[in-house]
Amino acid sequence: MRKIIPVFLALVIITAVYPVSAHQDVYGFFFFETYTGSADLKTLPKRGSYGEWTRNNCTNDGVTSALTEKGTSLVLHKERDNYPGIRYNVSDSADYLTDGIHVSYSFMTEGATNRVFRFRKKTASLYESVDVITINTNDLVNVYGKRIYCGDLPLRIKQGVWYDVDVRYDVNSGYTEVFITDGDKVYFCKRKSGKTGKLGIYQILWETSERADGNIKNTYIDNVLIESTDGFPPVNETDDFEDFAGNDLGTFAPKGFKIQNFLPYSGTGYKYAGAFRYTRDDNGMLKIAENNDYGIYLLKQYDLAAEMNAAVEMKTEIQDLNSTRVLYAGYNGNFEEAVRIESKSGRVYVFNNNTDFCILPYTQYSLKLLISNESKTGVLYINGDNNSFYYVFRFDGHKSIDALKFSIENYAALYGNETAVLLDDIVLRGLTGEETDLLSHSGFEIGGVTFLKDGKELSAVTDGHITVRTFIREGLFTEK
Repeated sequence: MRKIIPVFLALVIITAVYPVSAHQDVYGFFFFETYTGSADLKTLPKRGSYGEWTRNNCTNDGVTSALTEKGTSLVLHKERDNYPGIRYNVSDSADYLTDGIHVSYSFMTEGATNRVFRFRKKTASLYESVDVITINTNDLVNVYGKRIYCGDLPLRIKQGVWYDVDVRYDVNSGYTEVFITDGDKVYFCKRKSGKTGKLGIYQILWETSERADGNIKNTYIDNVLIESTDGFPPVNETDDFEDFAGNDLGTFAPKGFKIQNFLPYSGTGYKYAGAFRYTRDDNGMLKIAENNDYGIYLLKQYDLAAEMNAAVEMKTEIQDLNSTRVLYAGYNGNFEEAVRIESKSGRVYVFNNNTDFCILPYTQYSLKLLISNESKTGVLYINGDNNSFYYVFRFDGHKSIDALKFSIENYAALYGNETAVLLDDIVLRGLTGEETDLLSHSGFEIGGVTFLKDGKELSAVTDGHITVRTFIREGLFTEK
């Protein structure tokens, strides 16, 4: 029971935090209770169902076993070698982990040194390392080179204390979630590795790296779980503005946003440009408004970039036709116009493509923009109370997104003295598996009609009482 209870509790936590995968194969589950190390540090734990343990960069050092408070634990011993490590190799007979991987383990340190937990992704001839967790000689813990926190407190490990680690990694996007706990505090982060692309993982590795000085620096490892999961795209928190109070001046931006080109509201008859809380049916929304051509905009920089593919979702409503509203997509400080709603007409453009669709004032729309850099294909969905709209487009280059900018431009008092846009439930994320398949598949279904690549252009399709206006550019899709 001593071994089973901590693992059972960990699995309960994991199940509560993560949805159950549609496919999940356990590649290894190791308590090390039957493992007996040797004095020469060469005896390895028994192999798992889909792989085996091997030593890494070990000439004099290696692994052994020791009795700890967790029972029998694996010990990575460092004394005379510079970079000794222990790795679990996914066997060639098994499929490499190509969608997602979940690894949990416990560790304890003895002696300060550089430590790393990494994956290795298989290439045609070599491998690519993904250093997920690193611990430096000062015992500070980084995930992809940045501190991991519990609130405002960074994690600095203590020698002789056990820590439980839980890592989920999306192979294609590099999106990673890391939990580390000492049983008291929980440290958590969501990060991107920067190592993207669908290269299968074939090694899971624990390593120490520092020039040998003859001092013993051990890493104790226990309760290792390695399993395949479905891929899961990066998801940032949704901005729903329920907690956004704003102020009467319109100068206060919601949490995570920056406001630019604002002019404080000082009363009726004075010029202003600001961000305000708007409430409808007890639902809080963000209102961006001005009564002059000040060009106000709000910018949100996201921790998790959507690089291989991207989805932007929001609810929006314009309350007049006095200005142009623009959604810009940004990456590394460079912004590109993604969606534009023209003044006077409400006509919608997506990446400068004229959709010929016009939205109406005082009508709330749900907007979804999907982008696949693999197929160079995008889709814009706009769903309103009385009409829905889909627009398929192709693009060149690469469209990664790590920031969104919401702008009011070209103000002219044609229909009253104010111009405003309402925003709610904004999120930037990666594509789901279904969305990825949709944009990469040869067929594309819209409004009950299936289109295939390379053929004629359709202008409109009717689906019940909803009119779906679909414009196909460059012969991308044709009716089946």
